Amino acid sequence: MSEARPGKLVVNLATGIEENRERVMLAFFVAESALAQGREVLMFLSLEAVRIGIPEVIKGVIPCEGCPALDKLYNQLVRAGIEIYACPVCLNAREIDHADLFSEVTPAGTAKMMEWIGTGDATVFSY
Repeated sequence: MSEARPGKLVVNLATGIEENRERVMLAFFVAESALAQGREVLMFLSLEAVRIGIPEVIKGVIPCEGCPALDKLYNQLVRAGIEIYACPVCLNAREIDHADLFSEVTPAGTAKMMEWIGTGDATVFSY
């Protein structure tokens, strides 16, 4: 009997670090836990969260006392194989140049997200 492959996970992050740094950290933790279980994980950055895709924005940001820095968590996610999309409409609305994003962040909308999910099921966490 073959073991079922873990399903895909989408972490929809709309909260920016100026709004709630700890919520951003929790989204990163959920993604990291899913990657550790062997799931394919997509983080979809929208609204104010698209700013997280800019290296200078998260560098050295510590959400709370005793918490890890967001840039450290981000780098762990990238090493673990996360896919990261940033809403292009949200980027444009905030006048963020795509060239200013981390190289791992792909400007891609909801159609691309649905393509990534495919025809199977996916679990979605929204922060």
